[in-house]
Amino acid sequence: MLSTEKRPETLALIGYLATIPVGDTAFFDGLSHVAGRDIRRCRHFVYSATRWLQTNRGMVFSGVRGVGYKRLPPAEVIAVGSSARVRIRRIARKTAATMAAGLDGANDLTNEQRLKALAEQSAMAMLEHMSRDRNQPVFKVDDDRPLSVAEMAAAMLKAMK
Repeated sequence: MLSTEKRPETLALIGYLATIPVGDTAFFDGLSHVAGRDIRRCRHFVYSATRWLQTNRGMVFSGVRGVGYKRLPPAEVIAVGSSARVRIRRIARKTAATMAAGLDGANDLTNEQRLKALAEQSAMAMLEHMSRDRNQPVFKVDDDRPLSVAEMAAAMLKAMK
């Protein structure tokens, strides 16, 4: 088998998950039966199948703890971005605090290392700031595409003033 070919378990899961109606859940027992092994112990098959379906068919699945994988309707896909921003904000805040604690009183850093640390802390602070709900851009009714990076940066700078 070439590394670019899909495993039989993944192909079977792709076929099964493609039949799941929007809003319904594929339970672990059903997924395990289709894959021919306990899917809880080899989730990489499900990850590969859901990634393929998302890329090639626009079908989005989300894990439901202890239950299985739910096929998300478009209205719930919005929550994917929101929950990712919450995680990003939390990780950025914790990382900046960890760096500050670890570097506090560190006298043996070279100037280059000190500047690199300051750049990393600044980047973490910016990520935390950008991921706040109140800093999200406001769209007009007739907008039909996400902002470019430059437009997003300009909107955030405007919101910070």
